[in-house]
Amino acid sequence: MIVYFSGMRVILLLPFLGFGLHFNGQIILDSLQLNLVDWSNIMMQPWDVESIGEDTLLVTHRESGQIVKHDLVQNTQLMVYNVSDLAAEVQGGLMGMAVHPDFPEVNSIYIVNTHYNEEFMVLVRIQELTYNFGTNELDYVQDVVSDILGAQSNIGGRLMIGSDEKLYLTMGELDDNQLAQDENGPHGKILRYNLDGTIPADNPIAGNPMYTLGHRNPQGICEGLDGSLYISEHGAFTNDEVNMLEAGRNYGWPLTSGPCNEGNQATCDEINMMEPMAWWTPNIAPGGLAYFNHETVPTWQNSLLLAVMKGESLIQLQLDESGEEIVEQNVFLENEIGRIRDIEITENGRIFLITSNTDLFGSPDEFDDHLYELVPTPYNYIGESSLDPRVWYDGQQLRVSGMKGGYVWEIHGMDGRWIARGENIPDKTFVSVPEMVAGLVIFTVRQNGYIHSTKIHIPAHE
Repeated sequence: MIVYFSGMRVILLLPFLGFGLHFNGQIILDSLQLNLVDWSNIMMQPWDVESIGEDTLLVTHRESGQIVKHDLVQNTQLMVYNVSDLAAEVQGGLMGMAVHPDFPEVNSIYIVNTHYNEEFMVLVRIQELTYNFGTNELDYVQDVVSDILGAQSNIGGRLMIGSDEKLYLTMGELDDNQLAQDENGPHGKILRYNLDGTIPADNPIAGNPMYTLGHRNPQGICEGLDGSLYISEHGAFTNDEVNMLEAGRNYGWPLTSGPCNEGNQATCDEINMMEPMAWWTPNIAPGGLAYFNHETVPTWQNSLLLAVMKGESLIQLQLDESGEEIVEQNVFLENEIGRIRDIEITENGRIFLITSNTDLFGSPDEFDDHLYELVPTPYNYIGESSLDPRVWYDGQQLRVSGMKGGYVWEIHGMDGRWIARGENIPDKTFVSVPEMVAGLVIFTVRQNGYIHSTKIHIPAHE
């Protein structure tokens, strides 16, 4: 008998105070509500989250160099790799990660990190790892890209494998503005490599990894419909941007930033600048970027979802049918869970977020940082409620106390799918669990439009 909204559990990295489905924030979308599930906390400076299956996530940790596997079925966390020779200065360390699109048939995973050379210079590299299913660990294979000069800030560091099976690395200009316009250098660029680190023959300049130039500090990249590529990047004091990538194009930095207008049109014309799709002043500090096109959240289909750090929110950017313009922006979870660093969308449309409150710019509490999931459930607002239930499993039934009046109950899987529902009369204190219900589930009670959900483990029926 396990109740997951209280009690202590231990993970390999740090002590973990287990919570159930407590909701710092909820998102209401027409008839759908997205509940914020706290899968894990007391994480130190998580940077990238990637799925290797519907119920398993990998998370990189910038300063420690650890990669942690989160098993959402067993609700466990296990360190599966540690970068031993890390240079974790200021914003450097273990950053982006990309899983081979044919995983697990091809079990390669790529990571970006900074390290020291023999002269103690900071360098950026891409490393190939493989997932060892026998040991449940990641094994080092090779450095596929190495010896890119690094620094303490404006490193970029996000990694993606496109549908063309090329590696895309977002590379910042190391706080040296002029590097972004130098076609012969890697900084302030989106770099494109073959999976073995060689230069693709169809890159804009032969023998050059540069795919686009004129970037300041891009920290998000994703692919949309028909191979369209999008990035998010930091401006200096104004004009944080989301851009659509076009091979060989110049994105302006440091000659100009933001949209073209009367003041900078001559510069835009001279360098054939690609204008941003969206921009923000004051700065919001955009992080990871993901393309969403799933039926799990219909109103978000064909959207970019942007993790925001300084602006402490999740921004939905609705694309037009061509994917070339943003037609609507909506801000969610504003000031609810703090700085959001990255976002991951699984193949079946599950939405995961990691926070970044323990980084240099955050204000963490004792439970930061977190791995969250946004779980969709039907919603129909009716009225007021004094909902404050306590729920536990006694080995045969779910017990519910603290309710006043009748209520509707539901059981969902952790992927949001509905399993069972029913209605209880006032003062009834138990729910008979259907025999097919087993494992980690979400138990939800509804009363007058208010919702309370709890994550509970139910053993298999004998």
